[in-house]
Amino acid sequence: MGTLGLLATTYYTFLPCFLCVFAGAPLVERTQGKPTIQGVLGLITAVVVGAILDLTFFLGKAVIFPLGRVTLRGLDAISLVWVILSLVLLQRFKLNLIYLIMLSVGFGLIRYLLGL
Repeated sequence: MGTLGLLATTYYTFLPCFLCVFAGAPLVERTQGKPTIQGVLGLITAVVVGAILDLTFFLGKAVIFPLGRVTLRGLDAISLVWVILSLVLLQRFKLNLIYLIMLSVGFGLIRYLLGL
């Protein structure tokens, strides 16, 4: 059921976005070079970046504090170390994001199987 839930969530989350992008792309192409439209699109870009940042903090809190309490007792130290290691691998060593995702999946699977 988890896989079915994942597929349904992905379908209903991303399909409307892709349809809006495909439907709006010709309109955006026709408005190239118009300062007013470029200003509006700049604001939309800022909103999207803000939404992504908000979602990052929301999901990050759920990963690092799985009990829902932002306290030292509720801290999942293993997840925190993995997040920090992931950031170092991305920033310092310029690891490809796909490789990091595969590493994270493997790490999560091993952690699950060991019951940590």
